[in-house]
This record gives sequence, structure tokens and C-alpha cells, in this order.
Amino acid sequence: MDTYYRAKELYAEGNLPESHKLLTNFIVSQRGISGNAAAQLTDAFNTRGHIHYRWVDFDEAIQDYSEAIKVDPTFAVAYYNRGQVHYRLGRLKLAQVDLKQALFLQPSFPDAQLHLSQVEKDLNGHHEFNAQDPLHNHVASSEGGTPLPQYVAIKWWLGLDTSEGSQCALCPGSTLDHLGHHAVTCKYGEDVVSRHNRIRDILVETCRRAHIGVKVEVGNNLSRDHSKTRPADILLPNWFLGRTAALDVSITSPLNPVTLLEAGVSATAAAQATEARKHQANDPKCSELGWVCVPMVVETYGAWGKEATAIISSVASRLATSTCRPKSTILHEIYGRLNLNLVCANATAILSRIAPPP
Repeated sequence: MDTYYRAKELYAEGNLPESHKLLTNFIVSQRGISGNAAAQLTDAFNTRGHIHYRWVDFDEAIQDYSEAIKVDPTFAVAYYNRGQVHYRLGRLKLAQVDLKQALFLQPSFPDAQLHLSQVEKDLNGHHEFNAQDPLHNHVASSEGGTPLPQYVAIKWWLGLDTSEGSQCALCPGSTLDHLGHHAVTCKYGEDVVSRHNRIRDILVETCRRAHIGVKVEVGNNLSRDHSKTRPADILLPNWFLGRTAALDVSITSPLNPVTLLEAGVSATAAAQATEARKHQANDPKCSELGWVCVPMVVETYGAWGKEATAIISSVASRLATSTCRPKSTILHEIYGRLNLNLVCANATAILSRIAPPP
């Protein structure tokens, strides 16, 4: 099958690493062409840009969208996509320019019109609350209202008050503390699960990019008397001396009263305590299955546990070998991607618990 069409199939199936590989091969082979092949080359750059976007490799995504525009300056979709990435990065002026160009080339482009309207509202400082906004769940007025996610993330990271003097909107009767501990650990709503899955999916995708075979969500009903446990968010076959590693992703807060005193002394005290709890809960089942339990624990402020750090280092080594890039660069990218998503998820959790203005 033609490389381009096979790459598109793999992308549709969700096999991003293989699709990326084939798209790259196709792009290299098609430089300098014209006609119908040029249209395929434009789409190949655009699709590879999508892959980088999904991997949160925003600079690479912008580069691919720009290459698509170079091949076909009339390709409105690439301007729209590049504008979206600029918006995600807070580059509102650049986003505005790209979205306007997309609409100039394709006036009947509803998504571009919608997003341009939001960008211009942000540029003008008129951030009206809209629970249905497709760009981010909460936007706000500069004169008061629900804060922007970026603003909340920065305030929370700096230890400033994020509570807005509010009760938790999802569990009435609980007051939001000024450091955001309740908001980022509240079990009501979908935020805790969504954050967990975001971190898990990034780890899975990173393993696959390193050509490591992984399985996801394994362990239910595989052993006696443990039918309700699932110790493997990610399963790495033949990882430790031929034994399979069961990675259990967990996010914990250093502001938990149980570990608060220790967290004031050790930067990863909360992570270490969670690792110990995970081993106590999952080691028996993993041992029965011939697996090694590996808690992949990260604290809400981004400090990773010792066992998670070791796994990430090993994955980075393999990825560095397969891509011929420095391991230090790979590690920087992995942790940057993980922690950016962690902070964004925490900001979303805080915002979803602040009651909107009347």
C-alpha cells in the first residue's frame, strides 16, 4: 500500500508512532514535487503536525503546519491549526493573524470564525464567562468573574489564594482552601480520573515512541480474592530481568494532612508514602501474577517518586537510542510534557469547583 495512505490509516487507528514514522518517510521522499502529490505532501505535513500536537510537542506542530503552508499557501486548515497552537501557547496576536488568514482563504469556516472571536475577546480583555466555550471551559471578565486557566495555574503554583472565597461547587458544604488542596484532590466530578488518565496516556505514548510494547489497564479478575483491584495502569512485559512491570499511576498532594509534616522536610515525602501504600495494596496480587509492582507516583506540584523516576529514565534511554538524541533532552521533554499537563489539569479542577458569578 502507498506509504501516504497507510500512514493515514494508522493515524485513524490511533497508532501515532507508526503513522509519524511513515509520514516522515513520505515527506522525505516527496520534496520538490508538484500536482496531486503536492496535495498529499501538504496533508502529510498537516497530519504530522496533528501528531505533534497530540504529543504536546507544540514547536514541532507549528513547524509542520508552517511547512504545509509553504507547500500550499492556500491551505486554510493549516493556518487554522497553527493559530490554535499559538492560542494554546498564549501567542494571541499570532493566533489572530493565522485565524484571519484561514477565514480569508475559506470564508465559510465556522470553527475559524468561532475561535477568532474568542481570540479577539481575549486580546481586548472582554473575557465573558461561557460554560460551553470550546477553547477552554472557563473564560472570565477582566472586571471580575471566573479566572482564565493560565491565570489560575500560575496563582496556584505560586501558592496564592485560588479559592475566590468560594464553597466547592461539586460537594456543597466543603470550603475551598486558599492553596487549592481540596480542589485538586476532590473526588466529586471527573477531574481526578481525567488527570490520572492524561498522565497515564502520556506515559503510554512515550513508551510506544521508544518502541516498548505496553498494555493498558490490566489486572482485573486475574487473581484469587483480588477481583476489585487493578494494579497495572500500564503493563511492561519482560521489563525487570524477564519479569513484567505493572505500573500503577497515582497523583498525591503534599498538602495532605497525613504527610504534611514530612513533606515540609522532604520534597518527595508524599510520593514515598503513596509508593509504600501502593506496594502494600498491590504487591500480593502482582506476586501471584509474576509481576513487579511499580508505583508511578507524582505529587500535585510535579515532584516524581523514586520508582517513577527510574522508569522514566529507562524509557528516556531507549528513546534516546532510537532517535539518536541526547538523553538529557529527552528527559527534559518528557517531564515538561507530563508536568505541563499536570498543572493544566489541576487548574481545570480548581476552576470547576469555583462557583460561576451570578
